[in-house]
This record gives sequence, structure tokens and C-alpha cells, in this order.
Amino acid sequence: MTRRNNKIPAHQQAIQDRCVHPSGTFVEFPRSALEGSLVDRFEEQVKLYPDRLAASSASYSLTYAELNDRANRVAHAVAVEGREDDQIVAVVCKDNLLGIVGIIGTLKAGKTVVALDASVPEERLRYILNDSNTSIVLTDSEWVSVDPPLADTIRVLGISDLSNDGFAGYAASSIHPDSPALLVYTSGSEGRPKGVIQTHRTLLHDAMAYTNDYHICRDDRIVLVYPLFVIGGLRTIFRTLLNGASVHPWSILTQGLESLPDWLIDQRITVYDSVASTFRAFLNNLRGHEEFPNIRMVTTAGDAAQSADIELYREHFAEHCIFVNRYGQSETATVRAYFIDNSSRIEPGPVPIGYPIQDIEIRLLDDAGRPVGFDEVGEIAILSSYLSPGYWNDPELTDEKFRDEADGARRMFLSGDLGLMRPDGCLLHKGRKDSQVNIRGFRIEIGEIELALLEHGNVKETVVVLREDRPGDKRLVAYLVPEQTPGPTVGEMRRTLANRLPDYMIPATFVTLDALPRLPSGKVDRLGLPKAGMRRPNLDQPYVGPRTPLEKALVGMWAEVLELGEIGMHDRFLELGGDSLKAIRIVSRVIAHFQVDIPLTALFDSPTVGDMALAVVKHQAGAAEKERVSALLAEIEAMSEEHTGQLADGFNGTAEVAI
Repeated sequence: MTRRNNKIPAHQQAIQDRCVHPSGTFVEFPRSALEGSLVDRFEEQVKLYPDRLAASSASYSLTYAELNDRANRVAHAVAVEGREDDQIVAVVCKDNLLGIVGIIGTLKAGKTVVALDASVPEERLRYILNDSNTSIVLTDSEWVSVDPPLADTIRVLGISDLSNDGFAGYAASSIHPDSPALLVYTSGSEGRPKGVIQTHRTLLHDAMAYTNDYHICRDDRIVLVYPLFVIGGLRTIFRTLLNGASVHPWSILTQGLESLPDWLIDQRITVYDSVASTFRAFLNNLRGHEEFPNIRMVTTAGDAAQSADIELYREHFAEHCIFVNRYGQSETATVRAYFIDNSSRIEPGPVPIGYPIQDIEIRLLDDAGRPVGFDEVGEIAILSSYLSPGYWNDPELTDEKFRDEADGARRMFLSGDLGLMRPDGCLLHKGRKDSQVNIRGFRIEIGEIELALLEHGNVKETVVVLREDRPGDKRLVAYLVPEQTPGPTVGEMRRTLANRLPDYMIPATFVTLDALPRLPSGKVDRLGLPKAGMRRPNLDQPYVGPRTPLEKALVGMWAEVLELGEIGMHDRFLELGGDSLKAIRIVSRVIAHFQVDIPLTALFDSPTVGDMALAVVKHQAGAAEKERVSALLAEIEAMSEEHTGQLADGFNGTAEVAI
């Protein structure tokens, strides 16, 4: 077992001690590993467990030896194609296993990874590639066929296309632990993304703390529902592959939630980790009383877990399963954790973010930078020797957010989050002090959205807020004052933003006002902004009502989930305020009501009620045709058997006569 954390109370320590794999194969992650690199630790696992499963998707699997071999080929190609001064390599893959190969291979070549989402607007992708000074893009064949931005200066390598010819192996570079390993871009307040640097040492420390606190071992099978291009997904890879365990990617967007329960059971997943909103949607989507006997730990982070989530955990997970609510940021990794079991008493509302992680100290500061007392709200300041070095190409922002400590060994990060410390040391999260918000695990600067909205020619003033009118149901709402009436439609605004922002930063709802409410100081009165209400938004197309019983039933399902009083047949899902979690709820209702098996992507491929009605009819017709064909085949088979029997009887009779 690991050394005791004397900063957490006995009841928390008791639950943590029970957070173990039943095999009992846990081996402590040594602090000495922090003096090496991610590559050193990974190659140790390859030597220990060459034939063990490393990564598995719905399509194929890789052992540690196979993953290492493919990563070595990537490292060799990067070394051959790259120049001496090349440092940043982008990994852009829809195939998660290829993405993992690309990430490990890039690190083996001694380079820094910037993992990117291929679906982001071209302008944003171009900015990140240019800002990071990316020289090589590693990708799958699907993205290779598209001309990337900056094609004249960037070399594109298809990971699956790398030739085996002449490859005799690759010796990984000697890498200093403080070398940059990752560059993770998040939303920026000045209208452009900002890159957060993570070194080999900071990521190793995160893996060490995660391993030792939750006793991760070689027998663990860890689900990866985070996208690869966010810090949660990248950390999951290292927390798994640096321990001889196996990582199992599952895409909520393309694979949905319908099949996830059976898949978790079939894959014998032992650790479930996601943002709280994804966990909530997953369990709310269950149809019966499914149980997951192999899952020993559920962890949530990224957005606030609610007491209702704990009730869902208790209903669906085994007695031995532990729930952990974690808190951290891209710049810091996990800094607080709260352990829960079936006997824990949780007060209504947000779940506490808990008690200290090893090597991390929290201070709560007032506006003057002075510490506040217990039960008082202050900004969460995080002190550690394992913080991010800062922001890429932005020394001013780095100096603003990071401070050196007097002891010279640690630094302080000003998180912008507000917290309240109870006398026993338990920390409660109390929101943000600035314009940054967190939705479905994505950290977003409101100012970046507002600047993009003002680029529309008919927007005079705008303010964007994160509304949570129901606990756990967060959505971005944009309030607009037009230059002239009528104001812009939702479609116009979405098209304006789609050219600059990724999908998760586009507001779900747009509200047009004659004027923004103001405080006496002249500032916008954000608390005085009206709720969006249930009225149909201002759309490009006129309202057309449902006609058939099928269309009326679908409109009812959409209206219930989207909380709108009126939905037209040609209204587009996203323009009505839809998102991926609402899509899951609608598709689940359609499957249950109409007894059709349609994928989650059907709602994005068929984005109106009219389109979905047609998709349902086609699936019903296809199912009916299959049933008719099956019945016909059964009838033919029965007739064939009867005819064969008659022939056999005839042959038997003839034989008897002959005898």
C-alpha cells in the first residue's frame, strides 16, 4: 500500500483504502520515476508486459509490444521528416488508437504533442498550427485527403500509411523530465485560444498521484470517453499506459450511449472516468436496473457533480464500487478529491471537491491577495512544484496567473475559481470570479464568444452567460442587442460563430433584447437578464406544424427535451438549443417509442423533425422488410423440409418393394 495522506480525515482514508482492484496486484508508482520521462516509464511497461493488452477499440486492439512497435515507426518517420529545430508535432486523428500511437511516437522522438480536433473551424485550426509553430501533422487517412491549413510549411504523415520497408527499430531519445511534452489549447479571453504547456515531469506526477491514490494496476481496464484533444483524455492515456493497464476508447458522439452499458460489461471495464454531465447522461439513459459488477471506481471531474448523481451511482453500481469527485485544471492536474461509498452522507446540491492531493496545497485569497478564514469565500490558489510552466508564447498571461513562492521550490497558480473551506479542510467549489465557465468538461472564456458575436454586422451589444436553471443542466445563452430590427436569426449567428469557434463554444440559445439591463454603475446586470423561456427562437425558416401522428409524437419528444413550447417540422436541432447530451435523450426516446435501432448520429445527419420522421419510417420499413423476408425464408425452408421428407418416404417405399 501507499503511504498515508495525513491531511485527509479518517473516514476519507478508510474509503480510499478500499479503492483497490480485487486482484491485489497494485504496485506503487515510485517518486524516482519523476526524474525520467514519460517514454522511460512507458518502455518499462513494454518490457514488463509485452503481450498484455494496451489499447482496444471496437475495431481492433494493440498489445504493449504492438503499440510500442507502431509508435517507434512514428518516431522514426518524425525524425526522418523533421528538421533539427522542429519541436511541435500535431496529432489529428478520428481513430483514437491511431491517435494514441501518434502521441506516444511523437514523445519517443523527443518532440512536443499538440492534439487537435479535426472538426474545429479552419480559421481556428490555422491559428493553432501557426501559433504553435507546428511543423508536422500526424493523422489518419481520412484527414490526409483534406488539404490542411499552412500546407506549404507543414508535412502531413498518415500514421497507418507508414511503410515497414527498411525499418530496423528506433532508439527513443534521452528526454529531460522538464522538457515540454504536451501543448493543450483552451479558450482564451482575447478572442483566440491559448496553449497550456505540460512537461514530462508534471504529467508523471499526475500519473503518480492518480496511480497511488486509486491503486491503479496492470489488471485495470480504463474507459476513455474524453476526446483525445482535451487534457482529460491525454491524462487518461498516461495514467493507464504508464501502469501496464489497458485503455478502452468510446466516442459518445459517434457511438452514443445506447450500447455503452453492454460494452462496459463486455469489456470488463474497472474504472469509469468522465465529466459529471456525461456520467449523468449515461445513467439517465439506462432503461432498467443495469449493474456493472467489474467497475470498482467511478470518477468525475471537469464540471460539478450533484447529489442526484450520487443517488444514481448507488442505484447502478456494486457495493464495492467507490465514487471519487475530483477537481483540477489544465494548468495543475487534480488537486482535490472527495471519496464516497454507499454509506456516505451527501447533502443536497453540488458534491464537495474534497481534500488535498499529495504535494498540493490550497489557499483561498481575497481580492487583495490575503488569505480568508474558514467558511469564507476566496479565490482558489494552488501551490505545487508540479504546475504547468505556463502559456505558450504568452509571458504576460503566465506572469499574471503564476507566482513564484518564497521557498523557491514551489509556484502558485491563481485559478480564477472561488472556493469555501470548511473547518475540517474540505473544499467546496463556489463558481468563477471572472468570465471563464466550464461546460461538459470544456473550459471556455466568455469573452472569446462575445468578440466573435460582435463580428456580425447587425449586433450592437452582446453578453453571454452560463445558465443553470435546473441543477446539472448547463447551457450557454447569448443575449443580443441588434443594430437594426429585425435582429439576426439563430441560423445567421450560428454560421457567424461556426467560422471561428468549435461546436462546444457556440451558445445553445440566442435571445434578442431591445437593451441590456444595467446596474447603476453602468455595468451589465447579468442577474437581471431574462430566462430564455419556451418560445420558439427567431429562425431562418417559417414555422410549419406537424401533420401525421408520427410527426406529432416526434415534436412532443423534441419539445420535452429542448423545453420549447413550439417546434416546426423544418427547425434544425442545433438552432433550437440542442447539444450532444440532449441528442442522446431524444434518440433514446425515439428508440424506445418506435422500437427502431437508430444511431446517435441520426440526429445530426437528420437535423429536423421532418428528417427524423423520414429516418424512422425508413428504419421501420427496413425492419418490416427483414421480417417479411425472414418469414418467406422460413416458409421456403419448411416447404423444402416437407418436400425432402416426401422424397425420403418415396425412396423408402421403393426400396422396400425392391427388397
